[in-house]
Amino acid sequence: MNKHWSLASESNRKKRTKSLWFYSLATPIAVYLGITNFGTESIPPDQLWILAIPALILLFFALILRNTAKGEEKTEIELDYDTGLAFFRNYRFITKFAGDKVLDEVAVPFSGIYTSKITKGKGNSVWLDLVTNRGKVSIGSYVELPEIIEAFDEIIRLNRETNETFDEDYLAAPRPRTPWYGWLILLAGVLAIAFIGWAHLRNT
Repeated sequence: MNKHWSLASESNRKKRTKSLWFYSLATPIAVYLGITNFGTESIPPDQLWILAIPALILLFFALILRNTAKGEEKTEIELDYDTGLAFFRNYRFITKFAGDKVLDEVAVPFSGIYTSKITKGKGNSVWLDLVTNRGKVSIGSYVELPEIIEAFDEIIRLNRETNETFDEDYLAAPRPRTPWYGWLILLAGVLAIAFIGWAHLRNT
């Protein structure tokens, strides 16, 4: 017995990329209004570079997400109950901070599917995030997702009941980790915000 779904949905990463592009433009404006007390004061010329720091940080993440958000519009999922395999076609399995590519086909055994989590986006969009032995994969659809959720929930339930090493396998599943430069960028952003506040207080 097989179950098959052909899905056409916008990548979750594409949506986050659009948000980052927006914030990259809006953040410098917000910082400018905050420093100048909504335009009633002026910024010293030697401090104008402060406006670029948050924008550059957000643009960096937007570029990363844009480069890894291609090719996810047309996807397929097939559950083969005879072989106990779930086939994911044209999906991205997330195993690292950035750079995971869309794969033509990934076969994941039912025993390698560990958890599912539903994430709600804007409007009526809903995403199903699966943790598997090949990494994390996100599935989105407006129409068929309830049926997909039910099918994977049943697979995960049976896996928990029959797999004696379920907990160990789940902990060993690949997960994205924030690399050192990701933390460095985050720290730079926090320091930039702190410096902006300090400079504003010093000039008042």
